[in-house]
Amino acid sequence: MSLPDGSVIHSDPEILSGCEVRPMKPIPITSETEAVARRVIWFEEPVRALSDPIRFMAYAMTYATHEDMKIIRRYVSDGWQGRCRYLTYLF
Repeated sequence: MSLPDGSVIHSDPEILSGCEVRPMKPIPITSETEAVARRVIWFEEPVRALSDPIRFMAYAMTYATHEDMKIIRRYVSDGWQGRCRYLTYLF
């Protein structure tokens, strides 16, 4: 399945068996989150990067520094991790 922006979501039931599909609260655009977004998803504008919080978190888990994650954690609770145990397969 592909989304309007061209990204692809797996439809394999085995991969998605541990997923719980719920919307995630948006990460607000502040001077700090904008700066983190520029570092974590350097190839696109921060507003676009922050518009999809699950995608943003996938990149953050790979590229964010400890200091970046401290900023992100102000806006994202631990609950996002339980959304899908196979989050990395989605990207």
